[in-house]
Amino acid sequence: MRILFVCTGNTCRSPMAQAMFQKMLDDEGAEDVFVSSAGTAVYEPDVASPKAVQVMNERGLDISGHKSRQIQDEDVQMSDYIVVMTENQYNLLIDLYPNYADKIYKLASFSGTDKDIYDPFGKGIEEYRKCAEQIHTYLEKMYEKIISDR
Repeated sequence: MRILFVCTGNTCRSPMAQAMFQKMLDDEGAEDVFVSSAGTAVYEPDVASPKAVQVMNERGLDISGHKSRQIQDEDVQMSDYIVVMTENQYNLLIDLYPNYADKIYKLASFSGTDKDIYDPFGKGIEEYRKCAEQIHTYLEKMYEKIISDR
């Protein structure tokens, strides 16, 4: 199974989601799931936001080596789940890849809600912590729905 987390710049939300979900998989020994991340508006590769790195370090996760990347057609074709953070990202990917609409999801939808994941980019460390907690809560539900039940 291949899961792709997508946000805008691939420097905050999607790398944090990737790291936290990978930890869940590792803790449960789910070795047959490949997790990656990408962005919808990445013009030049960049590192993870320093505050995202700090917040992940606080959770015992290291994303300091992360390099942002633009989502590619191949990512969409090869992924079983493409998980976005916002309604705008969802609509963009549906427009770009209508033939793959059945594998594009908003992260919050796994919890039965339609909420967007707040973008902490450019904000203070507490906003990054809140964002990470929000992502983690939805990741737990996602894990239950697509990993635990398989």
